[in-house]
Amino acid sequence: MRITPTEAELEEAPLIDPTVLGTYFHAIMENLPVSMDKASLEFLEDLAFDSRLSGGFVVSHPVKLKALVEDGRELLSIYLQSDLRWVVLRARRKFHEIPYMLLGGGWRANGPDLLLQDFEGRWYVIDFKTDRVLTDSEVVAHVNRHRGQLGSYANDLYGLTGISFTPAIYFARLGRTILLDGSKFASGKEGREPEETRRDTLGKNPDLTQGETVQLKLEFN
Repeated sequence: MRITPTEAELEEAPLIDPTVLGTYFHAIMENLPVSMDKASLEFLEDLAFDSRLSGGFVVSHPVKLKALVEDGRELLSIYLQSDLRWVVLRARRKFHEIPYMLLGGGWRANGPDLLLQDFEGRWYVIDFKTDRVLTDSEVVAHVNRHRGQLGSYANDLYGLTGISFTPAIYFARLGRTILLDGSKFASGKEGREPEETRRDTLGKNPDLTQGETVQLKLEFN
C-alpha cells in the first residue's frame, strides 16, 4: 500500500494518521538493532521506504514522509531512555507479533506486540500504544480500555505454554510501561536512570484501580 495524500488531505487532515504511526512504531520496535543508542535518521527512513519492514505500507509524499520520520524519531528517542528499553537490553528472550492458534478457539492472526522474558525469568505480554496520552486520567482510561484484550492474550498464552504472563502497556509518548498487575519491572539499569521525557507530566504512580482488574483464569480443560 502506497500512502500519497491529496492536497485537501494535507491541508485539512492531521499530517500522520494514528494507524499509520502505530504501524510504523511497531516496525521500529521489531527491526531496532540492539546496539542502537541514538535515533538514526537513516534507519527510520529505510523503514518508511521498505514495505517489507514497515508492515506493508510506503509513504511517498515528501511532506508526509518527513512528518512520519520526525514522529518516529521522537518516539524512538523516548524509547531509548525508557524503562522498557533497559529491560529489553537484558532480556533472555523476546518475540514480536507472533500469531498463534488455540484448538477450538480459532486462529489469532494479530498476536501480541511483544512477548518478553526478563533477566530474572519473568514473562510479560506487552502492548504498544502511540496515542497522545499525557495525564493520569488518560492513562487510566487507556489501561481499562485494553484490560480485556491483554487478559485474553495472557490466558491464551498460559493455555499454550503453561507460563504465566504479566500483561503490560507501553505508552510510547511517555516512555512509560504500566504493568496491569500493579507490579514494577525488576531493575535492569545497572544504576543508570533514564532521562526525564514527557513523563514529567504524568504522576509517578497513577491510580489504576478504576474498572476491574485483569482476571487470569489459569484453568484449561
